[in-house]
Amino acid sequence: MRTTARAWPNDDREFFREIQLTHLGGCGGDVIRDLEEQLLRIPRPEAREQMAEAVRCYHAGAHRAAIVMAFAAAMDDLRRKLVDLAGSGGASSDLKAAVGHIESTFALQRAFEEDAIATAQVHAQLISPDEAKALQSYLKLRHLCAHPSGYVATAEEARAVIARVTDSVLSRPATLGMVFVDQLLQRLRSEHFFPAQDVESVTKTLGHELSVMSPGLLPALILKLADAMRTENEAAPPNQRLRFLRAPLYRNALAALSGLATLPQAEAMFWRQRAVQELVLSPDDPLTALSLLAARPAAITTLDDITRGRLLLVANRHLHDADVRQLLKALEPFLRPGERNDLAQSLKRDFVDSLAPRSPIMLAEVGWPDLEDALVERVLAQARATSYIEVNIAIGAADALTAGQVSRISAERRTEFLLDIALKTEGTYPSFVARDRRKDGLGARTDFIDAVIETARGDVRLFVDKEAGLHAHFEMLLASQRPDAVAAIIGALTTASRVLPERAREAAAQSTFPEIVAAVEDALPV
Repeated sequence: MRTTARAWPNDDREFFREIQLTHLGGCGGDVIRDLEEQLLRIPRPEAREQMAEAVRCYHAGAHRAAIVMAFAAAMDDLRRKLVDLAGSGGASSDLKAAVGHIESTFALQRAFEEDAIATAQVHAQLISPDEAKALQSYLKLRHLCAHPSGYVATAEEARAVIARVTDSVLSRPATLGMVFVDQLLQRLRSEHFFPAQDVESVTKTLGHELSVMSPGLLPALILKLADAMRTENEAAPPNQRLRFLRAPLYRNALAALSGLATLPQAEAMFWRQRAVQELVLSPDDPLTALSLLAARPAAITTLDDITRGRLLLVANRHLHDADVRQLLKALEPFLRPGERNDLAQSLKRDFVDSLAPRSPIMLAEVGWPDLEDALVERVLAQARATSYIEVNIAIGAADALTAGQVSRISAERRTEFLLDIALKTEGTYPSFVARDRRKDGLGARTDFIDAVIETARGDVRLFVDKEAGLHAHFEMLLASQRPDAVAAIIGALTTASRVLPERAREAAAQSTFPEIVAAVEDALPV
């Protein structure tokens, strides 16, 4: 007599009801699927061929054989995935030990299925507890179908097993669960986790590491990294809270967050995570969130207005930090007009109006052309100031100008600057910095002298207008080892007017430099 689940004793009858109603979906509904479509969801060819055999058994009416083959395909695939995960580099010691035991059991051709299901749930977290419970039920059903138990399997049960093992095992990539996240946090304590700290290297390392982690765990990983940074910061003594002094876990967690901000699979949700937004408000290290934004500046366009405003406020208040200035350079294409204007006003106040010695270098790091133009205008204008203190500052700032900033100044204006500071070497309150240039040469701004020659050959009116400082200007040029510039000016003045040679001779006669006399005499006609 053929028996069904209903003919079994009460305890077994309850078991089969659980299979049919809980794990097999009531033998209907969503499990009635095109079985050939299920095959297309299985990436590994060997597993797909094994499941194809199960599907052929189903179409032949051999439902028990279909269940046995489908479950065999799932368990073989699960074992292989566990082996891959154990050798991935992100596996815990418990996972490696459990997989080693499974492989030993498999080599002896003994039953390993229960251990594989438990390992996949507990140590790899490849499947959920509910899925593990379902697979254990399918294992018991498989035993009934494979042995002379008298159990009669139905077509609905066969379809359900094929569909569900495909869902929970065969179609999934080999990825680790929260156990991987915890293990990763431990390995981040190593100073050698990231071969280099640049964004490209960090992103490449993370991509390799996260290839075995379930994508759904990215929010949990972000939270764990942020918590690790916060914990490390609280544990560090006050004198070790500078970023470069902090423990490897803090630095690596920050680097990992920066890398996550650039990964395609993470960037869409990265800034929406509460843990990241809390870093923006961190009182201990407000620049942390800016470090994350620096990894991918375009991400600012995805932020809500409140988070965006908070980040830019932090940047505005830390303009003297080199990392912030470099970030502003990268952010400029993505800033709204009002945001850029606010930042430009602060930058102008701190680096243009104050004209600090390092202002040129700091504005070069920002790289906003309008601010560099404003800086150059301020330097040239302040060189004409009546206060020797302001002139000293202008000369110091001019010495610090970068090559790019110098290129923004015309030849005529470079010449005018040198004539202006020459005038400031004399009078009741001369500029001592200008007098040093007259005595020792122009130093960093010797590169302005070619502009003097160019100007002299083009239009000498500037030299006529600044005649009072011509004597000091000559000495400044000669102290810079450039008598050719003096000769060019005298020659141009001679050519320009019959009156000017006498003025030039008067300037030469007042000079203590015999080279000026020689340069003048060589340039003037006999």
